[in-house]
Amino acid sequence: MATSSSDRPASTIRDELLTRPADDPAIEEAERLLRRLPGCASPEDAAHLAAHELPALVGADWATFTPASAYRDNPADRPHGHVAAAALAHASVYSQGQPPTVAAIPVRVGGAPAGVILLGRAQGLCTPQLRMAALVAEHAGAVVASTQLARTA
Repeated sequence: MATSSSDRPASTIRDELLTRPADDPAIEEAERLLRRLPGCASPEDAAHLAAHELPALVGADWATFTPASAYRDNPADRPHGHVAAAALAHASVYSQGQPPTVAAIPVRVGGAPAGVILLGRAQGLCTPQLRMAALVAEHAGAVVASTQLARTA
């Protein structure tokens, strides 16, 4: 039996129609992670925290952080090294597969590559997942820069 909107209180209708973005669990989890990043003690800590939390946040199977120095000599010797090296060299997200099953998200500090977060999902990654991962990596890089500035001051 359908009811008209006039049968329900106006406050109920308003509450149903006006949900805040913070009511979205994915946004809440992302905000929680972004708030934790400034508490990290080092660049590696921020990126490792991001990599640890990203699979649950975006629905990936796994993620890992590797410092940029690991890809200097021979990136092909590392798992997914060619994708990671491309992401670091071009300062953008690179992926492998169609749909992409592995993506490399660079973490940059003050314009320089600090490392890369590799993110994987057997069923493939979609654009919103990659955008969220890039947002988290960007914030990790910003936290790293402010942490370094605080140490030198």
